[in-house]
Parts: sequence; C-alpha cells; structure tokens
Amino acid sequence: MTFVLGLDAGGTKTRAVVLNDTRREWGRGLGGPGNYHSAGAEDTLAAIREATGGALEQAGLAADRIDAACFAMSGVDRPADLAVAQEFARAALPGVPTVVCNDAVAAVYSGAGKAEGVVIVAGTGSIIYGFAPDGRRARAGGWGFHLGDEGSGWRIAEQSLVAITRAHDGRSPQTLLAPLYLARLNLAAPEDLITWAYSPAWTRESVAALAVLTLEAAEAGDATAMQIVQQAAGSLAEGARVVAEALSMHHKPFDVVEVGSLFRSQLYREAMRRALAEQSATARPLLPVVDAAVGAAWAALDAVQGKRGPWIS
Repeated sequence: MTFVLGLDAGGTKTRAVVLNDTRREWGRGLGGPGNYHSAGAEDTLAAIREATGGALEQAGLAADRIDAACFAMSGVDRPADLAVAQEFARAALPGVPTVVCNDAVAAVYSGAGKAEGVVIVAGTGSIIYGFAPDGRRARAGGWGFHLGDEGSGWRIAEQSLVAITRAHDGRSPQTLLAPLYLARLNLAAPEDLITWAYSPAWTRESVAALAVLTLEAAEAGDATAMQIVQQAAGSLAEGARVVAEALSMHHKPFDVVEVGSLFRSQLYREAMRRALAEQSATARPLLPVVDAAVGAAWAALDAVQGKRGPWIS
C-alpha cells in the first residue's frame, strides 16, 4: 500500500494529513504558524514537525513508510524561499521524497481534485493562480496591500474607511458603514479614525478583519457597501479571466476554485460569480471539497504515480 503526506503551512496554523493510495485518510496532525517570514525559521520548523509527527502518530506509521510528501507553502515560487522550504522538508521528513509547492497548488486540488484550473484566493490578501493541463502556470495579483490585493479583505475595508470619511465630509452619500465600523473600533466619531489609523492598532490584519462589516452593510442594502463589494468581486473575476486567457483555457469549461475567508459570505460568492459569468462564460466556480492539507496529499499521490504538473519544478 502507498502512503503519502500532505502539509499545508498557513499563517496561523500548519496542518498535515496522511492518505493511502485510495485517498483514504489515515492520520492528521496540527501545528502552529507555518509562514517563516512572520513566525521565524525555528518556530516554523517546530510547527511542521508537530503537524507531521501528529499525522504519522495518528496513522500509526513511521516516517519511512511514507512514499512521498507534498509541502504546500506560500511564496515558494521565489528561489530563496523554495530553498528554505526544502530544508524544512528534509529536516521534518528525512529520506522521504518531498515536493514543495506553492499553496495555490493545494488549493486548486482541494476543489478541482487535480492540478488544472484557476484558484482565486481572497482573505486578508488576494491572488489568482492558474494551472494548465500541460503544467504551465500563470498568476494575477498577489502584489501585496501596498500595490494591489484587489478583492481582498484589506482592500474592501480600506475602501470602506475612505467612504466613511468622504460621507462625513459630505462628499459622498451617508452610509451604514460609519456606525458599524465605529462601533467595532469603539470610536465615538469619524474624526477618531485618524488617531486609530496612525496607531499600532492599524495593521494589515486588523484592517482586513473589518471587511465582514462591509459585507454586513451590503446585505442590509447599503448602496456604498454594495458598490465596494461589487468592485472587489469584479477585480477577482477580471484576474481569473486574464489568467485563463494566458493559459488558453478560456475556450472551453474550466474550474475556478474559490478559497479564502471572504468566500464564507454567500453575498460575496454570488457577487463574484455574477462578475465571473460576465468576464468568462466558460468558468465553473466551485468551493473546495477538502482542506488544503488533503489537497497537498492528492498532489503527492499524483507525483508518486508519475503525473507531471505544476507542483514539479
């Protein structure tokens, strides 16, 4: 029997899963943050070891029973980051053939079940990746919150905050965003946003977390919030179209996997799907059916079976 291990190293937690060659789950493990840029190399390796060790223990297997592994990690398209991630893999699973891939590979597997299609990631930040059947890759977005992140929680919240200030000045219509944001931030008036915005409390993560309030306002019918949401969804749909065209996949049906916290909102999913239908008539939007750790394990199974794809450098 063949056994593989998939690992998804995220910014808040690291998950690992062991599957056999029929995709049956044998064991699962959990560790701490797995982004070494924020957690540091030492803590990241500790999290990876905790997750892989837990999965192996639950599966009742030693590491040498694993035929292949796939580590899905962010940023590994850059050579320096790939080298670091490969060192983590060798340290955590010595002697186990392990491929390291961008976490978008695991994401597209989690919905499409294979390394084909487009994946839209929309959470704190945003990025769109595409994978053609012949292994070609393309991407759009992913420039970070200073240069892009359109359609992300950060951008939605940032635009909402600007809308609040404009409404307070009388330059834009009044909006439900103002009372919702001020209440969440425990501020008395829009002017108090200035102090908050220039304090240590203003971070990419803290701002992005406010995007749920914009979705709430849009659900209540607030015109300003609805406009911000529609613009955000349109940006993601545009990116998906550009990526599909770059890979010549737009002439026939192709999967678009929706990944990230924003897609928990039905309103946001529906807005993005309407925009996607306008941009790409052949797109088939879908949500993941498994988590990214299982997606990584599916990629490892394909690697064991000799199927080349975007997870192979």
